[in-house]
Amino acid sequence: MPAANGDRPELKGARVRLRPLREADLPERLVMNNDPDVQIRTVGEKVGTSRLSDLQDWWRTLSADSHGQLWAVETRDGVYIGDLDLHSIGLQPPGAPRHAWINPFFGRKEYWIPELEKEACSLLLDYARDVLHLQQVSMELLATEPLVPILRSLGFVQTECLTGGVGGIDVLTLTLDLQTPAGRQ
Repeated sequence: MPAANGDRPELKGARVRLRPLREADLPERLVMNNDPDVQIRTVGEKVGTSRLSDLQDWWRTLSADSHGQLWAVETRDGVYIGDLDLHSIGLQPPGAPRHAWINPFFGRKEYWIPELEKEACSLLLDYARDVLHLQQVSMELLATEPLVPILRSLGFVQTECLTGGVGGIDVLTLTLDLQTPAGRQ
């Protein structure tokens, strides 16, 4: 399995493309990461500012993980709008479906467009099924995250709920069975 910054093809859709996240993307991600509106959307509260060195450490750690991949999400005209990270690829107990976790991060507010987010997720799901041969993927999201209805339209179902998990906001675990592509057309 290629490392997070390994040689992977771009995944191209009609409106977005996914490509390996590069260290050169980190200054843009830092701006998004430190935006209070983005923090509220993704972690449920303002959490203060990160430093570039924090993101560089994060990127180096995940890039070295042979069970993870970092994908930048760009518009077709090259605007970096966030990333989708695959983690724990294939790290499940024997006999369990081949599984991974996805951490979505859409941080450029002017591109908080459901169709773009849905297309980006669909591209990654197809790759996970067809190239990585995953059978299931899961995400943990705040119940207030606008991505939740998009994921449900793709066939994700709620498998867990931590009531009042973050600042009183429920944290949902959504899982998709990749063996049945219903809803992902």
